[in-house]
Amino acid sequence: MNRHTLKYWQLASLFVSTVFILGYSIVESSFSTLIFYFLFSLIGYSVMKKFKCDRNYYNIYFIVYGISTIAAILLYYIYINRYGVPYIAGGSDDISYERDALIVSKSLLMYNPDEIGRLVNNIFHNSKGYIYILSLIMRTSEYIGGYNTLIPRLFNNMSLGFVSALVYSISLKVIRNDKYSTNGALIAGLFPIMIFTSIHIFRDTIITLILLVTLKLSTDSQVDRKSTNNIFRIATVALLFVIMYHLRFLNIIALSGIVAVTVISRVGKNTHRNILFTGLVIIIIALYNIPRNFDSEFRILYLAEATIDHYSEGLTLRSEGLSTSLFSLPFPLSIVGRFVYASITPLPFVYTTIEWTLIGLGTIAQFFFFPYIFIGLYDLRKQIQYWPLLIGFLIVFMGYAYGTFTFRHITQVVPFAMILGMYGFKQHRKSRTAIRLILMSVLVGLGTIYLVLKGVV
Repeated sequence: MNRHTLKYWQLASLFVSTVFILGYSIVESSFSTLIFYFLFSLIGYSVMKKFKCDRNYYNIYFIVYGISTIAAILLYYIYINRYGVPYIAGGSDDISYERDALIVSKSLLMYNPDEIGRLVNNIFHNSKGYIYILSLIMRTSEYIGGYNTLIPRLFNNMSLGFVSALVYSISLKVIRNDKYSTNGALIAGLFPIMIFTSIHIFRDTIITLILLVTLKLSTDSQVDRKSTNNIFRIATVALLFVIMYHLRFLNIIALSGIVAVTVISRVGKNTHRNILFTGLVIIIIALYNIPRNFDSEFRILYLAEATIDHYSEGLTLRSEGLSTSLFSLPFPLSIVGRFVYASITPLPFVYTTIEWTLIGLGTIAQFFFFPYIFIGLYDLRKQIQYWPLLIGFLIVFMGYAYGTFTFRHITQVVPFAMILGMYGFKQHRKSRTAIRLILMSVLVGLGTIYLVLKGVV
């Protein structure tokens, strides 16, 4: 898509989303929703202007922000019609976050994690920071017409717009091609699972944004070594660590990996890169297969393993057929099984609901794009300046595939995967037909195995 066409897409998405938000504000009598829509638009514009971004950044941000806003309003009324309330399955983590934030907004102004834990009757709550952010949105909205459940979804959409803009920025350095970088950024922002997660009250989009900002600062530090700029980057990354700690503690592992590899890639240029890279990959795999008996200072690793065990047990209990078999495999067979399953989830079925059918179609595209991700990973392994991207991807992917396997955690993987995949896609044009034919055969084989396990054939 050329820049001229992109500009018209931006104008169209902004116009239609503005019409939708105006209609929603009138029907729901929510003036605050309209104000926040324009506020988040202004924040996006101001950030782009502050960093002197070219026109393409504005186009990408506003296309993603506009389309995700339209999707949020449509899904709101789909849920109202289906469940009577605007929450996934009639109420899940999204309604819990909102309920807890409402309590905090009425009782607490300054951030105090211990007090938040007491107020929500869960001192071990793993996302007190997100509850506090929601409470600030609620508190602010009370001054301009009252809180509406669409406002935090618009906040997520703003974050998703920034994620797409960062994918574009990082891709320009890695891929060095404006067309592929633009397409990758738009696909990352408009991918069905990305929009679906963003238009609920979940913390995953803001977590993904923090990961991308850290990656951006890390890749920039490889080419710009001015001490003043590096001081700014170090201070920003330190702040991001603090925020991430209070949003989702275990994502500190991903941030630490990105930062550590940035340091290694700057001081380890005389080390044999294949050996060093292989060693880092082995360490990452080990982190997800560690024993229980280690000292208390490695508490984060213990929590990582405990989380993996918890999700694996839950997935095994509630799954059937192929997933049950794969989740129950012993190590190291489980590594292969979970890798295969991660490439085809959420499963590409025709569901009874339109939103999950669209997500399933996205999975088909994801499956055919999967090889290029690892082709890009392999091709870039010798370019030490891009190791923060490679290691960041491996950590978040393994955290998903060998850990939580929660559908919305895919959002943390998609931006990293899109940059790597677009690089592999660009570099291997001649192999595309062969790869496509192989994948079609694999897909048919996996489908047959699934049907056999389900007892259909």
